[in-house]
Amino acid sequence: MAKKGSGDSKLAIAGALALVLAIGGVLLIKEPLRSSRPVGTGLEMTHTVGGQAVRARLWEDPVAAVQRGFQEARSGKTAGPEPPLSQRLGPLRQALAERTEHGQRVTVLLVTTSGGPYVESTESRIRDRYAIGTALGVACYVPEDEGRLSFIEWEPQGAIHALPYEWYRLRETRVCGKEGSLASSILVVWLPDEALSRGLLTTLTSLSRSLVCQELRPKSDCLQTDDKRKLVRLNPAVQQAVTFKIMGPRSSSAFRALLQ
Repeated sequence: MAKKGSGDSKLAIAGALALVLAIGGVLLIKEPLRSSRPVGTGLEMTHTVGGQAVRARLWEDPVAAVQRGFQEARSGKTAGPEPPLSQRLGPLRQALAERTEHGQRVTVLLVTTSGGPYVESTESRIRDRYAIGTALGVACYVPEDEGRLSFIEWEPQGAIHALPYEWYRLRETRVCGKEGSLASSILVVWLPDEALSRGLLTTLTSLSRSLVCQELRPKSDCLQTDDKRKLVRLNPAVQQAVTFKIMGPRSSSAFRALLQ
């Protein structure tokens, strides 16, 4: 009987000691666990050759980052008349023209991605951006600015206020094919679902045409023909040096609309 009582007392002491250690651990840990990966605020605004830019890391949601930055830039400003799309794309059009004037060949990659503020949509956009960046890395391209994401005004009064875009360049040390067989620069433009409200084909046509048109100075607008049709005049030099490619659409309904 004495042995049994001694065993029970040892178990009680061990249990009490474990309880004390557990309580002590809870009291000592004052800070919650956090990820070691830094989080960008997306609110530091800068002006670039092709428009405006916000601070955004490569693993961030591109759409959410530029929406925050756009709201920060527009805060306190009075709403005025909205310029046409061709004028809003003026800074990016000028950046393309400058690159082609220096002999660069540019590929514009239009990437359709999920829209909406939901968690699933955010994760989908992050996965899309990671996949695009990884694929371009395999093809010997690196981001020109890893810490910032550029954007242009899209529909200031609509669901998508700004379109994010980022430049990739060929890295200096590469073994990815013959010299001259690759584009000098890649321009990745992110197109969430809400930006395609006028239809995928209509939106892509307007966007691509506004990027390679002849510019009317000083309005920073596209030059049009003198006849009644008022067609947009394209810049032959830029049109020859720039190639457009589309990634998407994501949904089967949008793909069917594109084929019709």
